[in-house]
Amino acid sequence: MNAVGAAGRRLLEQTFPGANVQSFPNTDVQVLELRAEPNDRRIAEVGWDRAALGTIIRSLGDGAWLGEYFDGQARLPVILRTNLEERPEDLAQAPLITPSGEVVPLGELVTLRTTLVPEQIRRVDHHRTVTLTVDPPPTLSLEDMLAKISNEIVPTLRADLPADANIRLAGSADRLDTIIQTMSGNFLLALLVPLALLSSVKPQMELPIKVANKQMSATVRTVVPVGEERSRQFELRMILADSAFNVGSALEVGLPERDAADALVVPRDAIAVRQTGNYLMRIRRDNTAERVAITSLATDGDLVTIDGPVNAGDVVVIRGVERLQHGQRVTILARDAALQTDPNPDA
Repeated sequence: MNAVGAAGRRLLEQTFPGANVQSFPNTDVQVLELRAEPNDRRIAEVGWDRAALGTIIRSLGDGAWLGEYFDGQARLPVILRTNLEERPEDLAQAPLITPSGEVVPLGELVTLRTTLVPEQIRRVDHHRTVTLTVDPPPTLSLEDMLAKISNEIVPTLRADLPADANIRLAGSADRLDTIIQTMSGNFLLALLVPLALLSSVKPQMELPIKVANKQMSATVRTVVPVGEERSRQFELRMILADSAFNVGSALEVGLPERDAADALVVPRDAIAVRQTGNYLMRIRRDNTAERVAITSLATDGDLVTIDGPVNAGDVVVIRGVERLQHGQRVTILARDAALQTDPNPDA
């Protein structure tokens, strides 16, 4: 793998002159590694297995971790380590007392040899990995560079790798297709909004959009909290996911006049407006009409926010309010669909 990584770096440098190509770990740096090849038959004869012998070999090197000791205040690691020289010849002559009672040198159980290996082993998702990074030269776009890598370099490297190895393009290369797809499907709207609505509009808020006769929604991406002194307006940027309209189309955007809050609302036609005060007619449990004085607070389309002794779920009259008298008996022929779902309306 290290050789394929070095070949890949050379190919990138040749294909993209002037590009900054790096490898992790560095394929040019190699260090000596001492390898122990076990003699399984001899290990079994003396009563050990590979796991036990592995602990012994670690104790001859950097040390074998055996556990921790807690002295009441801190945990101290317990490491077993010998004071033998670390030359291969000395390690091969290290005497070992085996479970069978024999005293044998380490060289009888393993074959020690040195070899050149990379200075470090890097893993990604538990797989041994060599990472190559390349920054394209200023004259080459990322898209063109990826096309060359995919069509010319990757097939050459894959032919030298074992069957279970894999090559993956990541980083900016991995995100390019997603960025292109997102940019082609989303539109960015920039609006100038009255400064008085600044406190009511928040990022990630969904706002209704109307294009011709089509209703959709847009997500607030950015609120620029700086007002223009003369126009008293601030900039609002939104993302519109639906691209099924022509650029330059007229849009209508619904903006909140105040912060969202729980409120009691009734249809506009349920309120009788009088100089002496507004009221609505509520139907009591005995099917008689009751006049209830209310205060109209705000409107939203055909709905009005009210304040008064009215509870959610109360049955109110929405047609012919002016003709009803307080205490008059009525027959309910139909109810609003929202009220029909309430099994026990507070009437």
